[in-house]
Amino acid sequence: MSVLRRVLLPPEFSVEHQRAVTQYLLRMDRLPSHLWPLVIEAFDLLQYAVIIRVDDRAYTFAQIYDELVDKRYATLFIRDLLNTEDVIRDSIPLWAYSARRISQEFTNMGLHDPIHRPKSRYLLAYCLYWWHSFCKGYAFEVEIFRDLQKTGLRFEAHDLQDPVARLSPYDLIISGFHCDIKTSTYFLQQIGRSRSVKNDCFITKVWLPDQRARILVVFLTGQMWNAIDGETLLTQLTELPEVLPQTARILHRGDELVVVDYDVWKKKMRKYQLDRGELP
Repeated sequence: MSVLRRVLLPPEFSVEHQRAVTQYLLRMDRLPSHLWPLVIEAFDLLQYAVIIRVDDRAYTFAQIYDELVDKRYATLFIRDLLNTEDVIRDSIPLWAYSARRISQEFTNMGLHDPIHRPKSRYLLAYCLYWWHSFCKGYAFEVEIFRDLQKTGLRFEAHDLQDPVARLSPYDLIISGFHCDIKTSTYFLQQIGRSRSVKNDCFITKVWLPDQRARILVVFLTGQMWNAIDGETLLTQLTELPEVLPQTARILHRGDELVVVDYDVWKKKMRKYQLDRGELP
């Protein structure tokens, strides 16, 4: 018998959101780009969904994820990730193994009961979505940290094995600049909401349709770019794929950002550190 009495979904969680979640489960990273905004919106809404157990205890989906996924698996995943030789290759089976365990545990605990409580599939979907995002994000971080070390740049990264340090608003400090590492440009929407750029730069990936490939770029504040270099080409965010790999300057919701190829940024940061005497 299921331990669930009811699953309460937010009233804003529409039929379209339900379909988007189903499509995500079926296709995940192969999801068409036009569906991602709706998928992101759907999982943002689901954090407020509530399960009510047969003992009348109520928990939000976000609380379930924190207690049964993040606290149980996050530090173990990162520890295993740091012990891998090839992050890109080995992170996927690590994620897949833990995702299967999470699914089985939810079923064994009665939290995933699609026959008697069909809406419970949204709880499992919510937890797997955020777990996949967590694993993908930290695999990318480790990949970048190792590459920066290989390049010989001096930087200080937050402690990935410390749950409190993982919540810091930036992932690394380089020459006094605070930098974050993002797997996509979704952070630009968050900048729009907060109406200010909180970090000096963001290392991320941009999709180039003509090349059918993602390339590494760095979004910097104009202040940081002026400190490490100079010339840019003024453009719009929507025209960025046509401008890259040239360095571009864009205005995004009142903030000026410079977008530069990741390898170019590394070269300029190395010269900046050499000029400041930070490197031997």
